[in-house]
Amino acid sequence: MIRRTLRSEGGFVLIVTLMVTALLVAVIVEFAYRSYLSTARADNFSGSARAALLAANGVEVASSAMREMLKKTPHIRMADGGLDFSRTEGDYTINIRVEDELARLSTEVVYTKTGVVVEPAWSTYVRLVEALELDTNIVETLADWIDADSEPRSYGAESLDHYSALPRPYKSADAPLASVEELMMVKGYTPEVFRLLKPYVTVYNSKRRVNINTAPRAVLKSLSEEMTEEMVESIIEYRMAEPFRRTSDIMGVPGFETVGIELQDRVAVKSDLFRVISRATAGEAVREVEAVVRAGGDILYWRHR
Repeated sequence: MIRRTLRSEGGFVLIVTLMVTALLVAVIVEFAYRSYLSTARADNFSGSARAALLAANGVEVASSAMREMLKKTPHIRMADGGLDFSRTEGDYTINIRVEDELARLSTEVVYTKTGVVVEPAWSTYVRLVEALELDTNIVETLADWIDADSEPRSYGAESLDHYSALPRPYKSADAPLASVEELMMVKGYTPEVFRLLKPYVTVYNSKRRVNINTAPRAVLKSLSEEMTEEMVESIIEYRMAEPFRRTSDIMGVPGFETVGIELQDRVAVKSDLFRVISRATAGEAVREVEAVVRAGGDILYWRHR
């Protein structure tokens, strides 16, 4: 009975937290949206220009909203799809999705200068690739793309043996990826492979620690060879009732008495780095901006379409 009561209280606290979060973000989005709407309505703005302006400002709004939210709730939680917000007025609509960039695995699986495998980044990446039922050889082609030497691995690819022989030849980077889109230049990373991997990987997780409060199931499953589907569900159930506030909290999850020891060095409980997808419609014009931002601060990546 006590356990049920505690879980009921935990569920109530979660609902209240989500309501406060939604209200906070809605107020900020509404304020900024109305401010920029008056500018976008100017006669000398075409529909596409209005949509582009709204989409760009949506990123700024989301960044500010996350900064304010983190002040009140530093240990945020997200579902697999992230946080979604939407506003419509007349023929103007803006949809904003925010995802935790540190809920993703690092693509930096080897050291550039030496080519030595980085653990546990290498193993977790292999497990993710296997979970997505992809060819594990793409892990080695990624390693060869990053490392500075010209010697291909068993199933890898370097400039001389592969990229220089392409119809439009180019060289491997011999450096960490500058963006996840760069993966599509690496041997084996077809558009379909990239589509499957993109939601789970990042080039910005330099500490290679995954935020356990926001990581999706596929990422959680890849953190350890011992991780089962039941253990993943236990983590999700725990964080839904109460966020992880310390990495050592993992030891309190049933079934993690042993594996939790190694996981403490692989997880984090906070984040200030987010991927924002802001999509705006003005009449028939549609524009979208995808950016990686620090909450209320620097922009690390910006792409508009």
